[in-house]
Amino acid sequence: MPSSILPVSISARRVFILALVAGYVDALSFVDLGGIFAGAMTGNTTHMGASFISGNWHHGLLLVGVLCVFFLAAILSGLMRLLWSPA
Repeated sequence: MPSSILPVSISARRVFILALVAGYVDALSFVDLGGIFAGAMTGNTTHMGASFISGNWHHGLLLVGVLCVFFLAAILSGLMRLLWSPA
């Protein structure tokens, strides 16, 4: 049976490239979407708290909606995986 473990150099290169792409997408979305991260939910959570503390309720509630959509999509994808994946 062939081993499915990749050499460290290939794995490290993939992790590095994925980190660069994810960072670029997050930075671009933060600038274009007015302070909302596309992939960093911890960033959205901290900005939500800071928005509420500073009294910016509109932006804070917008971030609450973004976080709700993220968690509902995660739950839905988990359910879909359970229902449609082979046993």
